[in-house]
Amino acid sequence: VGLTEQSGISIENAELVARSIDLEVYREQLRMAKTFQKQILPQALPGTDQIEFFVMSQEVDEIGGDFYDVTQNGQTYKIAIGDVSGKGTTAAFYMAETKGIFQALTQLDMGVRDVILTANKALSKCLRKGSFMTLTYLQIDMERKELELLRAGHCETLYYDSQQDALRILSKGGPGLGIVRNDSFANYIGEPEKIALHPGDLIILFTDGIIEARNSTMEEFTFERLQEIVQRLRRTDSRLIVETLVSQVKAFTGGKIE
Repeated sequence: VGLTEQSGISIENAELVARSIDLEVYREQLRMAKTFQKQILPQALPGTDQIEFFVMSQEVDEIGGDFYDVTQNGQTYKIAIGDVSGKGTTAAFYMAETKGIFQALTQLDMGVRDVILTANKALSKCLRKGSFMTLTYLQIDMERKELELLRAGHCETLYYDSQQDALRILSKGGPGLGIVRNDSFANYIGEPEKIALHPGDLIILFTDGIIEARNSTMEEFTFERLQEIVQRLRRTDSRLIVETLVSQVKAFTGGKIE
């Protein structure tokens, strides 16, 4: 009996050690994935006295597929924001692939719609079956003072028109990338939203982690609360708006943004 008990304890201890090692390996993989993910997002954003960019990315416990990029080609700024479906290292890996695709596409002389269509073809070959990516892509031509924007399954964009002193919701577009994996995808994507820009205009881009953040009673922060904050701070600068928005979400959820 004593030998059997000792054998049982030894096996149990061995299992505990194995689980401890697996957990430590997972933690290290998680740490490396977070570091890698942080490094591939833009470390500095372009801008002049005519246009200002400000971004805030909130780190969470679980790795997600949130993605953004801002590139400048002469007088044109090309901006992408999106979210790969799923969580964990797989989502981070796909996000890295997406970064490479958009870095390549933004070097080409392509319109907003063509970038969306080409990205869908590329990602349809990269993403495993059942995975997809939501995206909002826009180009700002500072010479013509014009914005073109198209959405592929991503959150709606909030635009403040300073001349009209009014907030507008930009929602033109179609399904996420990788959902329709053939040429018929073009039938679901319309033409970009075109806007003449003026001094004082604002474009608010975000991922669903903001509006779907929940408090202790599982109530969501909602797009309406985001609108209220932008409406109140619409005549200030982008940094104050973003920092206030993030602080309000944290206050609402008790400190966390998922």
